[in-house]
Amino acid sequence: GEVGELWEISPNLTEIADYDDQKAVLAKGSKPAEVTAELVYVGSGTKETDYEGIDVKGKIVLGYGGTNSLHKNAVLEREAAGVVSYASIHPVYDPDQVPWFGIYGAETKQTFAFNLGYRRGNELRKRLEKGEKITVRATVKSSIQPYKHNIVHASIKGRELPDESIIFSAHLFEGIAKQGANDDISGSAAILEIGRAYLQMIKDGSLERPRRTIHFIWVPEIHGTEPWIKKHLDLVKTMLVNLNLDMVGAHMSKSRGSYNLQRTPYSRPSYLNDVLQNVMEYVAHTNREILNNRPRLFTKPIIAPTGSQDPFQYNIDYHYGSSDHIMFNDWGVGVPGVMPITWPDMYYHSSSDRPVNMDPTQMK
Repeated sequence: GEVGELWEISPNLTEIADYDDQKAVLAKGSKPAEVTAELVYVGSGTKETDYEGIDVKGKIVLGYGGTNSLHKNAVLEREAAGVVSYASIHPVYDPDQVPWFGIYGAETKQTFAFNLGYRRGNELRKRLEKGEKITVRATVKSSIQPYKHNIVHASIKGRELPDESIIFSAHLFEGIAKQGANDDISGSAAILEIGRAYLQMIKDGSLERPRRTIHFIWVPEIHGTEPWIKKHLDLVKTMLVNLNLDMVGAHMSKSRGSYNLQRTPYSRPSYLNDVLQNVMEYVAHTNREILNNRPRLFTKPIIAPTGSQDPFQYNIDYHYGSSDHIMFNDWGVGVPGVMPITWPDMYYHSSSDRPVNMDPTQMK
């Protein structure tokens, strides 16, 4: 995306959405456009009955259905000029967050789509349902450019068994524009700090160089991990386990979540599951108030000076994919991989995934 502007030009002159203000407002897959048209409301816009008695051809459609489904029904099937979706992941909890939704599957016929927060979309809906005629102008400038995967790889060489290794992974990007503070700048920062702290302790003499080599990679999610593994198969054969840190810094009390360990799949059993479970149990036991120690709060507190005083809540869960560890768990690769993750995340894949909703204590 380069430009994405949506303006109301009648009866008012008001900016509705701007890509320069929030990247999430312009749906991924949107094509260049300069369209002035009437805005029409179609409910969810994802089923046949939503369009009964409504002519959307050449108009811009407003709906609360998912962006891709709304675009498919309105544009691809009924020749609307474009769509504006206010589908929201958490409309009550955070009515102003804009989801990172896109349009896919029919590049030759795709036009454009805008994503709005629930509050803004609902305001437009109310006006249209009262019979007000609203004209909007959509301006989109976008292009497909050659892309090179930029993958950072670093390592700390082992002192005794350098040809055996473990690997930490985290993704810097999902696509080109989408970056979230928790998803996954948090994981990227965490493994960077792990490497920095380890090297500093080696330098200070407080910790020996690890017995085995430790690798770190920062990748575009999955799309970068796969080619990196293919290019480094000899190195991958030395790897014993993968720890993939994806979304590890959310403010738990804000996000109503916990720190979860997504174990390896049943097809890839590993001692890594039990080791990390024991670590998490220890941290949880020493970072919560328990009856045996009252009135002392935490016996071995891990609290950042600018962070929360929240206790460490955790869950041990079954395997879940959708991140870089699936590439290591693949049967053709054979490296057991786990994913520590904070979930639920009330700001996931939205414009609200910002540093303000992170917790320095959780990162620590």
